[in-house]
Amino acid sequence: MALVWQNIRRIFWINFNKPQRKLGLILRGDGIQVAPRGKKAKQFQYARQERNHRPFLAVARKHFSQTYLLKSNAHYRHILLPSQVSLFHTTRRLNIPPVLWTILKPLGKLWAMLWGRYIRRWWTALPLEKRTHYKGLFGGMKGIIFGVVFAMVAAAVINYVIHLERNPLTNRLRFISLSKDQISSIVEFEEQSYLTQYKDQMLTPNDPIYKGVVGVASNILAANKSESPMIQSAQWKVTVVDDLTVSNAFVLPNGHIFVFTGLINDIDNVDQLAIVMGHEIAHAIMGHSIEHVSRGQLLDVVMIFVLAAIWTFVPGDGIAVITQWFYNKLMKLMMELPYSRELEMEADKVGLLLAAKACYDVREAPALWAWQEAKVKLADEGVRIPELLSTHPANESRTQSLQSMLPAAIKLRESCSCAKLDPSKDPWVRVANAIENLRSNKEKLAIEPAKSDAPV
Repeated sequence: MALVWQNIRRIFWINFNKPQRKLGLILRGDGIQVAPRGKKAKQFQYARQERNHRPFLAVARKHFSQTYLLKSNAHYRHILLPSQVSLFHTTRRLNIPPVLWTILKPLGKLWAMLWGRYIRRWWTALPLEKRTHYKGLFGGMKGIIFGVVFAMVAAAVINYVIHLERNPLTNRLRFISLSKDQISSIVEFEEQSYLTQYKDQMLTPNDPIYKGVVGVASNILAANKSESPMIQSAQWKVTVVDDLTVSNAFVLPNGHIFVFTGLINDIDNVDQLAIVMGHEIAHAIMGHSIEHVSRGQLLDVVMIFVLAAIWTFVPGDGIAVITQWFYNKLMKLMMELPYSRELEMEADKVGLLLAAKACYDVREAPALWAWQEAKVKLADEGVRIPELLSTHPANESRTQSLQSMLPAAIKLRESCSCAKLDPSKDPWVRVANAIENLRSNKEKLAIEPAKSDAPV
């Protein structure tokens, strides 16, 4: 017992007593020189009316062909030297194959439901004297039952504690249960599925859009390579998917960056692209997807015991089904969705600082989300999902959060010897004018049909 207590103290000492590293300081680095952005790196024209006469992707290709060309190998991949990363654990993690876990998870839940239902029906069918006999029998075994339950709970708590790690950038504690082999197999399968799905839509390395995206990624990674072991060890790759219907970008845990041309068409300049890519790279270097899977596995195990209790003690199958449905909704509302929004806000914060160290205009971050919110409000797309029921924070929340972080990000940017931001080119002024133009155009379109319908 003394040995167990000693190990627990050692775990808590290592996990909870590390020097506090605040996010505003951890990303300051060693002043890595970033390739200067010359006079050719002009911002895109914001007037949306010009896109009707001049396709935006054509403008972007011309812009990218002049700036941010990747200085790398023939395959346009930003590859850095590998380094060894060691994590502290007192026990070896269970290496359950992901495919096996995918099969066991629904089977475990089904077993819990059937076993609980069997016990309830068996107990209901017992005569009164049998129930009295078993109650007396279980009453005499209270000590043993309590000991078994306590041992199981203690084992679960110890297993949880020894799998706690600190986020390398924000110092936040999180639960990671996956081994390196599990992570590799999951990521490899996911990567191959995406490459197969988009194999006929990939832009070639000679495309200016591709070169521009890789250039932005390279600048961010080069400016922040001292801040994360993953940036130094991962084999970073970029895939640009030519699909205008998808406005998205994501980064796999192995450093494979996917960007869709729909996103390029939905932003206004390279700085906004850097904000988005910084956000996605932040997700990867902080291991958010791995953390999310680990947390999901933990909740699945808890769910098995809860299902067994529901189907054992709730009278009637119908009431048990309703109780299970209510529990699932409650878990999603109280546990899953707030946690997902927390990770998104954390990636916003870290991504903003990554872009700041790469000398991009961080003022574009809140302006980007303010513009997205304005488009949604003026689109009249029906009932909007409230933030409470969404996996992502509302655009207004992200705008306010990023706006509050701007002073620290600008200060960090200045400490990296970046060129000073031009006050006359404030993105907020540009966005305010664009919102006003959008509102005016909408009012004109609403008035013209009314005139045409008026009696002559």
